[in-house]
Amino acid sequence: MHYCFLCLFYFTQRVKLISIYGQRDKTRTEHLGMVLKYLKFRRWQPLDEIWLSPWLLNKGMEHDNEPILLRQVCLKLGQEKF
Repeated sequence: MHYCFLCLFYFTQRVKLISIYGQRDKTRTEHLGMVLKYLKFRRWQPLDEIWLSPWLLNKGMEHDNEPILLRQVCLKLGQEKF
C-alpha cells in the first residue's frame, strides 16, 4: 500500500513540474531553438511561401480530398524540415 502512495506522490509531483514548464517565455524560445537545431529543422520564413503556394495549388488540383491534401502537406513540410 505504501508503494502505491509513493508512486502516486511521485507522479503528482512530476505533473506539477510539467505544468509549470515553459511558462517563462525565454525557456520556451531557448528550448524550441535547441530542439530545432538537434532535429535539423528550421522555422518557417515568409519566402517559403513562394515555393509552397504553387506546390499546394498543384496538389489541390490533383486531389479534392482534404485529408489526402493535408497528409501530403504534412509530409512535404517534414521533408523540407519545418
